Amino acid sequence: MIEGTQDLDTDIPAGVTTVNVTMTEFTFDFDKTRVADGNFALKLQNNGRQPHQAILLRLPEGVSARQALDAPSYPEGVQFIAFQGPVAPGQSMNLVLSSRLDPDRYMLVCFLPDTANPSTTHDQQGMYTEFTVQP
Repeated sequence: MIEGTQDLDTDIPAGVTTVNVTMTEFTFDFDKTRVADGNFALKLQNNGRQPHQAILLRLPEGVSARQALDAPSYPEGVQFIAFQGPVAPGQSMNLVLSSRLDPDRYMLVCFLPDTANPSTTHDQQGMYTEFTVQP
């Protein structure tokens, strides 16, 4: 029987590009050129006043991040890759992948409820972004 879980912060291995991601209400701010080769880990820093999370999804061809989020269920081909969080205000965590991402389109999104307006979620407030891993 599982009696609980614990978020563990993982060190970023040598040889993996560290991408600093600043999370605030309601954005992810990072240099997208640093993820282009797919061999990266995200150092998530919450500079906001609310908890945030980072969920990494792969997007299929022809589907934008907004289309995926607006659909009643994820369109075919949207693939969950990883997540980390929630990250408390003022805290940081690493999102480390077990292998290099394949060339494709991806998105980061936060689905946590807005503490100032609990009937909306962070993604509805614009906390998502797309990026591309190049061949």
